[in-house]
Amino acid sequence: MPDAGQTQKFYVEPRDTAVTGGDDVILLCSVVNLQGTVQWLKNGFGLGPGPLFDGYPRYRIVQQPPQNGIGNLYSPSKMVAT
Repeated sequence: MPDAGQTQKFYVEPRDTAVTGGDDVILLCSVVNLQGTVQWLKNGFGLGPGPLFDGYPRYRIVQQPPQNGIGNLYSPSKMVAT
């Protein structure tokens, strides 16, 4: 449960990641005191609240285990964005 008196902030901030063709990709993201939902952007455009994104079937938010504030972005190897 988020604390309304606390500011949300990154606990784990997404980083640029290089992958080898054929590898799955998980970009890590965790927010402390999350006050809404995790939102991912592609080229400055919000993909939506997830976990699945209309128009972007290659991406989904995964939480392992499911927790508030965790919003890791997954892209399978066959569909990695360029």
